[in-house]
Amino acid sequence: MDLPTDVKAIIVIINQKKYVWALRHKCKYEFNRKNFIMLCMSCHTKYDMTKEWRNNISKAFRGKKKSKETLERMSKARLGHRVTLKTRLKISRSRKGKCSGKDNCMYGKHISDYTRNKVIESNIRRTGTKHNKPNKVSRLNMSNAQIKRFKNDKNDKNRKQISNGLKRYYRNLCYKEK
Repeated sequence: MDLPTDVKAIIVIINQKKYVWALRHKCKYEFNRKNFIMLCMSCHTKYDMTKEWRNNISKAFRGKKKSKETLERMSKARLGHRVTLKTRLKISRSRKGKCSGKDNCMYGKHISDYTRNKVIESNIRRTGTKHNKPNKVSRLNMSNAQIKRFKNDKNDKNRKQISNGLKRYYRNLCYKEK
């Protein structure tokens, strides 16, 4: 492929994917084929994105408030998004020790009786008991919901995780009754 005179404007479409000529790092802007590489659009932006560029973009958006419509669109876009087990483990590891002791936002503070009663009421509505632990009826409802999710899920890996979790749950129920 010959390099055209206007390198910045060239877009090549191969198999319905757009490719762009990008200037290699530490190369001069000359009309020499060795100074350029062909990248897809997303790889091109990642390739060109320097620390300085990132900082300029973050400074431009800092302190700007989003409108209610924008926030609603953002929340709708995330609806139904499932985080993988691997990602959840990464998040968990990164959060370990961050909210314990003096780092906890409630450290040294006490909950008023009014707030405590509201928490208890919501727990009773949600789990059927005063404490955060669900009673047997709530547990069965939760397991039924998990079974429905299991039937609707088409990913084999998720199905195995759910079925293994249900097996452990029912095994524990059997041992407790004896």
